[in-house]
Amino acid sequence: MKNVKYAFIGSILIFLITGLVHAEKQPVWVTKPASLYAEGEYLVGVGEADTAKAAEDRAYGVIARIFKAEVDSRTTELEKYLQTETKGKTEVQRQVAIEEMTKVASEKVLEDVKIAERWQDKTTARYYALAVVNRGHASVVLTERIKNLDSEITGLLKTAQDTADKFERIRTLRRAIKALISREIYNTDLRVVNPTGKGLVSPINPADVTKELENFLSRGFNVYVTVAGNNSHAVKRSIIEGLNREGFSVLRKESEADMTDLLVIGEVDVYKADIPDPKWKYMRWCADFQLVDAKNGKTFGNISRSGKEGHLTPTEAENKAMRIMQKEIVSAVSSQF
Repeated sequence: MKNVKYAFIGSILIFLITGLVHAEKQPVWVTKPASLYAEGEYLVGVGEADTAKAAEDRAYGVIARIFKAEVDSRTTELEKYLQTETKGKTEVQRQVAIEEMTKVASEKVLEDVKIAERWQDKTTARYYALAVVNRGHASVVLTERIKNLDSEITGLLKTAQDTADKFERIRTLRRAIKALISREIYNTDLRVVNPTGKGLVSPINPADVTKELENFLSRGFNVYVTVAGNNSHAVKRSIIEGLNREGFSVLRKESEADMTDLLVIGEVDVYKADIPDPKWKYMRWCADFQLVDAKNGKTFGNISRSGKEGHLTPTEAENKAMRIMQKEIVSAVSSQF
């Protein structure tokens, strides 16, 4: 009986020893990726998951977050420039715009990400992946993109200076500002991949271009608003206030209408909505506006919006409808440029 017992224990020991002998040793890159891919030459990211694909995705994600963190640190500055380029949009909308531009720029860099190493731990069945970006190659790609943007921005600013068309000048300056923001995002990525942490100095100060656009909107471009319909006076006053906040110079006297560059012609209606509700009162609103180039009389934009707003009293519901209408119309007018 003893012999059987000893034989059984011996079998277990042999099994365990054999397993240890054949167990694959964990690659050093799992915990120390710089041992294979020098930090000065590569950006690295290690991913771990239950499947090989998930591990690779997480490795990609580690590198993507490196770029995102750097851009996020400059979000406040980027938003400041974008406030002029995206007049009429909310702070949330501007953040979304920045995120979209950041995504485009980062995807350009992430095209160079490679999965350099893969490994599965047979003991835990966990998968590991190592993603790398060659700093040198990424720097070349980003530098080329930045220089192309510099050339594009220079051309846009020249067009804005040369054109006699005020509408074209506004559109072109806004395109230049958007290109400058894209340039800053690419330059931020370049600082990430460049071992020195340096980017390319911009030959153009974004603040100067935003200031030029703001000055032109407030001093060199006039808007006149005319509104017909129910509550037309209140709606007109509300829209003028909104356009003023967005930096537009709005003429208020009818005698000044011939001095305008942009005619905003609208018809609105605000009326009680027949919705049975024991607590809330509802108001519907609808607005149709035309944007007319006052110099040639051509309509270049049509805006049609409607909505329903509710509140505890009819007056509050109407005030809310007016606020929403103002925001919608002002945003739509601004987006036409």
